[in-house]
Amino acid sequence: MKILVAGSSGFIGSHLTPKLVERGHEVIGFDLNEPTGDYGLSGFVQGDIRRKDDLVAPLEGVDAAINLAAIHFDYGHEDHEYWETNETGTQAFLDAMQEARVKRFLFTSSIAVYGDRADEASETTDPTPTSVYGASKLGGEHVIEKWVAGATDRSVVIIRPCVVFGERNITNMNNLIRQIDSGFFVMFGKGENVKATAYVENLAAAICMQVESMEPGLLVFNYADKPDLQVKEIVSVIRTALGKSSTAPTFPLWLGLLAAKPFDFITKITGKNLPVSSARVRKLTIPTQVAAQKIRDAGYQQPVATEEGLRRMVKYFSQSKRSESQ
Repeated sequence: MKILVAGSSGFIGSHLTPKLVERGHEVIGFDLNEPTGDYGLSGFVQGDIRRKDDLVAPLEGVDAAINLAAIHFDYGHEDHEYWETNETGTQAFLDAMQEARVKRFLFTSSIAVYGDRADEASETTDPTPTSVYGASKLGGEHVIEKWVAGATDRSVVIIRPCVVFGERNITNMNNLIRQIDSGFFVMFGKGENVKATAYVENLAAAICMQVESMEPGLLVFNYADKPDLQVKEIVSVIRTALGKSSTAPTFPLWLGLLAAKPFDFITKITGKNLPVSSARVRKLTIPTQVAAQKIRDAGYQQPVATEEGLRRMVKYFSQSKRSESQ
């Protein structure tokens, strides 16, 4: 197929596009930013998914479109920016698809639509987002539901991933690896809470499978690697891969929140996004679980074990660190 990937220059996009090419597809990239490598693209268009006119021409002659583009960082954005990209941008994308007569669409949403919860949310769980990011992603899903209901020959898959990690990732997991590598990392709490994670190559494989097997109608899938790991297990794998002892120093949660207060103050005064904050300490101690059996029942097989994905990310981190020091 000829497939347009919006958000092709981003972390997930740079892993997905070469995998699609390996499977015999022609891939057109679309992004606000130019790609740092070719990643197998047969063409690239620089544009904004919030502007329908940017999308119509690149969508001409395309068999399917994948939208990875999103505002998702939990720092540095106004609330309206999430809505403009994740909901309004999705509507503009669908309007452009309708004009270009493209009927197959895959949208990456997020388990953030379920909100903060201790139980294991499944695709039948009522979404109750507790963040503007989750609410705006759910808004995008509602726009899609209306679009797919508008014609019987439209095919849509919505995938809701948990936190995605892997090579070239610059967010939470990378921050955790950097802190452990620095020698100053300590774990607050027992680390027995589960953290649902998705290695980027596994998520890319799931997206490939779904875009290739679309049928008319709407399907929704959660995505998480299985089995789930506890935070202390994730930390142990990272520490071992870095050549450190497998066990991290552990202190009570209240002490971690107290220690983070000066960093919160500096962030408030300077506006800088520091790697240490009360929010990050809390986030590491909150359980995150999501049921992801439905996509496996549909035939998906996870290519890479979570532990191996973590080791690959640590290896990439270490190689990048050496390159920067030379």
